[in-house]
Amino acid sequence: MAVEFLFQLFFLIASLLALAFSSKVVLDSADKLASYFGLSRLAIGFVLISFLTSLPEFSIAVLSSFSGNNNISLGNLLGANVTNVALIFGLLLFLSIKPVKLNRQILNDMLVYLFISFLPIVLFLDGFLSLIDGAILLIIYSIFLKMILDSREKTFTFNNLDKKQAAREFLTLLIAILIVFISAEFVVKVAVDLAESLNIFESFIGATLIAFNTTIPELALTLVAARKKVSEIAIGNLIGSNIVNITLILGINVMINPFVPNIEIASLIFGFILLTSGYVIYKLLSSSSLEKRDGIILIFLYILYIFTLSSVQLIHA
Repeated sequence: MAVEFLFQLFFLIASLLALAFSSKVVLDSADKLASYFGLSRLAIGFVLISFLTSLPEFSIAVLSSFSGNNNISLGNLLGANVTNVALIFGLLLFLSIKPVKLNRQILNDMLVYLFISFLPIVLFLDGFLSLIDGAILLIIYSIFLKMILDSREKTFTFNNLDKKQAAREFLTLLIAILIVFISAEFVVKVAVDLAESLNIFESFIGATLIAFNTTIPELALTLVAARKKVSEIAIGNLIGSNIVNITLILGINVMINPFVPNIEIASLIFGFILLTSGYVIYKLLSSSSLEKRDGIILIFLYILYIFTLSSVQLIHA
C-alpha cells in the first residue's frame, strides 16, 4: 500500500512538473510568435498571456470533464484563483522594493473580477451546474473580453523574428501543447487514483496540490515582473488568469459534462476568494497602493486557506 502510494505520488509530481514546464514553453513560443505577427499589448498582456498561463487549468478541465471527474477541475480552478491572489500576488508585494500603486484601469479590472467571483456562487445554489450555467459563464467571459478589447491601448513593441525562426517557434508551440495535454491526462488519472486510495475529496486535491502546481506559469511571470519592476503587467496577468479560470474554463468544463459540485469544499474556496480579493480591493480603494505588509497578510491568508481545507478533509477522513 505504501509503495503504491509513493509510486502514485511520484507520477503525480512528475506529471505536474511536465505540465508546468510545457506550459511555460507554450507561453514563451506564443510570445515570440506574437512578436512575428505584431499583436498588441492587450492581446499579449491581458488576453493571450492570461489564457496561456491558464493552459494547465484548461487541459485538466477538459480531460477531467470527459472522464467524469469534474470536481478535480472545479477545485483546481477555484483553488488556483486563491493561489493567484493570496500566494502569488502576496509574493509580488513582499518582493517589491516600493509600494505597488495601480492605475485606474487595473483597479477597475479588479473590481470587475470581484463582481464576477460572485457569479459561480449564484449558479451553485441549486446544487447542480447545468449546460445553461456553462453558457452563462461563457457569455460573461465574452462580455468581459469585449470590454477589455474596447478599452485598452493596442500598441506594443517586440523583437522581430524571421520566417525560419517563426516556423521553429510554431513547431515548438505545437509540441509543447501536445505535452501539456498528455501530462494533464496523467495528472487527472493519478489524482483520481490517489483520491480513491486515500479516501479524500477529488476537489481537495484539485484545490491544493494541483492548484499550486498549475499556477507555476503565473508564479514564474510574477517573479520576473518583480525583478524587472513591471508589477502592473503581472497584476494584469493574474486578474486575466482568474477571470479566464472562473468563466471561460469553468464554463467549458460544465458544457462538456454538467455535474453536481462538491458544495462543502467549493463554498470554503469561494469564501477565501472573496476574502483575499476583498482585502485587496479594500486596500486599493482606501489608499490606492499596496505594501510589503499587505503581501505578508495575503501569504498568511493562503496558509490559513490550506489549513482550513486540510481540516475539513481530516474531519471527513
